[in-house]
Amino acid sequence: MDLQADLVDNCPTAFNPFQADTNGDSIGDACQGQDASAM
Repeated sequence: MDLQADLVDNCPTAFNPFQADTNGDSIGDACQGQDASAM
């Protein structure tokens, strides 16, 4: 979906070409809801 192979894509169901993973849990930010602590 975002030109990343699914084997290395940290969020294969959403477009996230930069593979951002702010909290370092190997799940892309695009696949996680907004962190309540960031509000």
